[in-house]
Amino acid sequence: MTRVEPPTLQLPAHRHPVPTRTRIGTRRLPVAVYLGVLVLIPVIAVSVALAAGWWRTTGPGMASMSSQGAPTGISGPAAAPAVAAEVRGSMTVRQVVDAFPAVTVPEVLAAFGAPADTSDSVQLKTLVEAGDLDVPAFRTWLEARTTR
Repeated sequence: MTRVEPPTLQLPAHRHPVPTRTRIGTRRLPVAVYLGVLVLIPVIAVSVALAAGWWRTTGPGMASMSSQGAPTGISGPAAAPAVAAEVRGSMTVRQVVDAFPAVTVPEVLAAFGAPADTSDSVQLKTLVEAGDLDVPAFRTWLEARTTR
């Protein structure tokens, strides 16, 4: 039985060996294409998010600006909607009354069946737990009161 030796790597006679070509062809990416892709990906992501409605840039909680550059609304957690469909359980009675001047604090408390001495800083979800009216029904009630 004779033993066969594996072939050994032979270096060329000149000073610098030449690397072997890979089977997969590789190309260098131009810098301009690379930078273009880096800019294009976030732009596409934001555009898709805006178009799908996943990223809102206006609405309750966002301050809008008038044509003179002065803020026209409140921003932050105290901002209240101007549409009954946007009323949330996390809003306080005072925020609802401020957003809808056609209703008063006693009317809102009476709609929920809450005592008249209840604070106007109480959240609607607290009134829902204690009363017999839920937030969707309150939205309907509020819409009927503001359209008169």
